[in-house]
Amino acid sequence: MVAGILHVQICCSHFSMDTFQGPLLREQIDSGKDLDFFRHQLATSLNIDSNWMTHWFHGGLQFQIEHHLFPRLPRHSLKYVKPMVMKFC
Repeated sequence: MVAGILHVQICCSHFSMDTFQGPLLREQIDSGKDLDFFRHQLATSLNIDSNWMTHWFHGGLQFQIEHHLFPRLPRHSLKYVKPMVMKFC
């Protein structure tokens, strides 16, 4: 059961990038241009909007960008980093 939930979360956060980010970003990534660490993480992951009822379902991984930028940060703290990441972007 847990593996199924995690599978849905990973599919939503990673495999839908072309749909949400568009072909121009994909061309930039595929062109071989070196992206710095932050731009690479922003270009290859996306957050999922959720409400208080679905926070448990996602287990903190709805903050996929923050998770990739700060992989050692505990999941319960990712929501506090999101405003800083948005300001930086």
